[in-house]
Amino acid sequence: MKCLTSEEMRQVDMLAFNAYHMPGEVLMENAGRAIVEAMVQDLIKSDRIVVVVGPGNNGGDGFVVARELKNRGYMVTVIQTVTNDKISGEANVHLNVMQRFNVDIIYDFPDAVQYIHEATVIIDALFGTGYTGPMREPMHGYVALMNDARAPIYSIDVPSGVSETIGSMSAVVKATKTVTIEAPKVTAYIEQTAPYYGELTIVSIGLPTRELDKISRTIWQVCHVKQTLKKRERFGHKGTYGHVLLIGGSVDMPGAIQLSARGALKSGAGLVSVMTEQAARPFLQLPHEVMYRSHDELTPQLLSNYQAIAVGMGFGLTDEKLALFYQILKTEVPLLIDADGLTLLARDISRLKERQGPTILTPHPKEFARLTGFSVDVIKNDPFTLTKAFAQEHGVYLVLKGTHTIISSPRGEQVINTTGNSALSKGGSGDILSGIACVRIMQDETVLAGLCNAVYLHGYASDIAVREDFTAFDITPTDVVDSLSKAYRTFIENPA
Repeated sequence: MKCLTSEEMRQVDMLAFNAYHMPGEVLMENAGRAIVEAMVQDLIKSDRIVVVVGPGNNGGDGFVVARELKNRGYMVTVIQTVTNDKISGEANVHLNVMQRFNVDIIYDFPDAVQYIHEATVIIDALFGTGYTGPMREPMHGYVALMNDARAPIYSIDVPSGVSETIGSMSAVVKATKTVTIEAPKVTAYIEQTAPYYGELTIVSIGLPTRELDKISRTIWQVCHVKQTLKKRERFGHKGTYGHVLLIGGSVDMPGAIQLSARGALKSGAGLVSVMTEQAARPFLQLPHEVMYRSHDELTPQLLSNYQAIAVGMGFGLTDEKLALFYQILKTEVPLLIDADGLTLLARDISRLKERQGPTILTPHPKEFARLTGFSVDVIKNDPFTLTKAFAQEHGVYLVLKGTHTIISSPRGEQVINTTGNSALSKGGSGDILSGIACVRIMQDETVLAGLCNAVYLHGYASDIAVREDFTAFDITPTDVVDSLSKAYRTFIENPA
């Protein structure tokens, strides 16, 4: 499934009209009917439904929705927030059609107050994806009326007032459910705007899939995992499934590398080795299957023996560790950099240009702020643009961790992950992900697919654990590792 910006959606709409000769009135009709189909399962004939429409195409969709609901026997009133002369194009066509179905229309704000107050269902068709604020009166007042009402609100495409220019937002509809047309929009996955969406439902209106497929931003789904997750070979051996090296752990933070090792083991690595400082070894409680290496052994030849390397989990930030980190950067083996490794990298990010092999960075917003110089707020307001630009400029795969983790490739591809829950908001969760990701990037079809699968499985394991055995309060990262088995079982045909 693709995810679009408002500009990308506009371009697809224009292509449908100009290149595919799909009339705009037909697309609007398709949208309205599809939205009604998504809604009727929640409605009863005694509902008092109010549709609040604005001047643009979103309002046009609202006219179709109102007419279709009226035709099905529902009680519907349209609150038209602008005069007829402000409505043009396809929206005007459907206004005229709706009027012939004798749908009641309210034009005055004082009258609208009573109707919205008494409504049992509110449909928000005020503004669509192209809106930028700040919101002016009387629209600000209509948004406030909808939000203050007790009725559930169904927004068409996006909640009115949501904008990709987040700094301009002033008033936003707080939807109970948003019925999105053809594909989710990026604001459904940005921290500041996602909460306004409520439950998200996607409906198709027949836009050309060939054009949608050109969008390089994808939501990773079950079908993608099943297509790209490498199957186990019947006659495979430990060498078949690769040897990962995890570099980290210190006297102060021995647990981080232990969690990474458990994640790698549970994800199917043929061999797992941990490299840490000699002083930390007595504090490590590694699984019996994990091999141990000391920093003293680190040489370019040794690093070349592994199929994937991760560095940074509990690594430390001393000058000695910095020198060691710069040595590790020179390897041509796929290298994942996390935690302390990202902090060390931020001291001289130009060293990324020396990398010959694939490089993966896995920051949370604060770590990404150190790498870029942007504030955390700026990053959270525009994560898609900033991560894509960074990945392309520095030739890296970037995994920006969050409620909706965004994976960006050096080629400009972006993938959104939707699995996981607040149980992962605990120290150690990222360490586990690093271990899982090391295995997946060396086993799956591509580095990008491996990273997407790692993030998806990590989140899916936490979803299973919370659903079946724990709550988000009491679960630990170790519990999430233990649920990886159930997560993998979901996506493989033969568990043996």
